[in-house]
Amino acid sequence: GPMERHMEYEERSLFPKLAARGLEPEVGVATKHHEAIREKRAELEKAEGDQAALAQLVFDVARLMLHHTNFEGDYIYPELDSEDWRELMEETMH
Repeated sequence: GPMERHMEYEERSLFPKLAARGLEPEVGVATKHHEAIREKRAELEKAEGDQAALAQLVFDVARLMLHHTNFEGDYIYPELDSEDWRELMEETMH
């Protein structure tokens, strides 16, 4: 759903541009976050009917998402100046 579309957009449009700006290691970590979130989502799909497992998996996905957004906010976004942001917005809108 929306989370997968967001991650696909980042991987297709945003991550290559960040890597081109010298943030390859950070993009690698963010990509690994996406992989971990997808793994938990796959587990969620298999856990039908097991309420305890579903609750734990929802918690796990939420924790991974929080970790991912904090990582972006702490390690990726601060590396971009206002000109970088403007360029990225313009490039990714097309």
